[in-house]
Amino acid sequence: MRIAVKEYGRSDQGRPFGGGMELKLAYKILIGLGIVGVIVLLAALNLWRANQEEVFMVKTAQVKEEKMEAAVFASGKVKLVDRSEVYAIVGGKVERVLVEEGDLVKPGQALAILETRELEKRVQQAEASLELERASYDKTLAGARPQEIEQAKIRLRQAEAGVEVAQRNLERVAALVAEGVAPAKDLEAARAELAKAQSQLDTTKQDLSLVQAGETAEAIRVLEARIRQAELALALAREELQAASVVAPVAGTVLKVSIEPGEMVATGKTLFSIGDLGRMELVAEAMEADSGRLAVGQPVRITTRALPDEQLPGKVERIAPQAQTVVKNQQGEQVMVAVTIKIQEGRNVLKPGYNADATIVTDSKESALVVPHEAVVEKDGNKHVFVVDDGRAKKVEVTTGIGNELFVEITSGLQKDQVVVINPSEKLQDGSRVKVRDEAKDKGNKGKSDD
Repeated sequence: MRIAVKEYGRSDQGRPFGGGMELKLAYKILIGLGIVGVIVLLAALNLWRANQEEVFMVKTAQVKEEKMEAAVFASGKVKLVDRSEVYAIVGGKVERVLVEEGDLVKPGQALAILETRELEKRVQQAEASLELERASYDKTLAGARPQEIEQAKIRLRQAEAGVEVAQRNLERVAALVAEGVAPAKDLEAARAELAKAQSQLDTTKQDLSLVQAGETAEAIRVLEARIRQAELALALAREELQAASVVAPVAGTVLKVSIEPGEMVATGKTLFSIGDLGRMELVAEAMEADSGRLAVGQPVRITTRALPDEQLPGKVERIAPQAQTVVKNQQGEQVMVAVTIKIQEGRNVLKPGYNADATIVTDSKESALVVPHEAVVEKDGNKHVFVVDDGRAKKVEVTTGIGNELFVEITSGLQKDQVVVINPSEKLQDGSRVKVRDEAKDKGNKGKSDD
């Protein structure tokens, strides 16, 4: 830029005169234009740098204050707490079935009747055997008749006479042997005859004593034992006859009828299943990694596939002392821990065998600052988030508390309503420029592309 300066005359002393003010003004204008140029240049440079700086498109979430729950998820089946199987105590042909599935029954109520003809015969045979044993016992206790005692005495006198004859014969033979008339072997034969006669005498004496005294105590005990055995056989026969009438052992609902009239059943066959529908529990399986957070008494929310819109309350009642390996289809083997959950309400809408899901609340807070799990970055043992502030990402160190499947509690570092980046890029740094993604616009564009 050129500035024309009009030159005027000089004074006698050689100094310019007439245009001094105009010259100063020109210099000021020149300086001002230079400053403006520098400002414009710096602005242009900053604009150029800004255009060159990477802008990260991010998804965000707002820090919320709400109730927070930490939970363990488990799945299993609804089962009855009390279930009784009714078995056939005796075998036989089913004559009548008196109940149907779904019927309510009381203890002792008849459920079915088996044919009893063979069982009645067994009772009659057992009664006859007992009567026979008792008659034998009574006869033994009554002792021997007089005729039997007299016959025993006659046999005793005959044995005594035999001993006398054998004694005289021995004396006669001994004399002959001494005189040399009879050989020595005759003496030995005579002695043997005497010994035999003496033995016969001893036996007849014992027989007479037994007849006169009756049976021994040992023989009587044997007879008493036989009576007891016959009594037990009769009791068993009567129990089997009574068991032909099948009765309910407990109160409850008939869950299953496994027989029909005319069917032959064997001893031990399951005839009926009875259960108390008012007492049910959920036996679920929790993952090995979650089992350490479980404790008896924790509250549970139960949902079933049959009633997906209803949540039923429950409580952890038992935790299995031993884990088990379960095959989960394509997932391969997994280690699971069985958890028994008491169903506290809504039992009337459940059925045994239902599949059910359990949300076991392991910890809860009425008020907590929460963000999605995807907002928290863990690195080198520390945790941080990126807060969106005036178009830039600000790195903020945080500490976390309890969490669930979607959110985690922030115990320090953030305030309510702040906006944090979700799934931040690994390249995102403190101070990086960010632009929040317009999800509604993205969805609209996707819809158009689909069309």
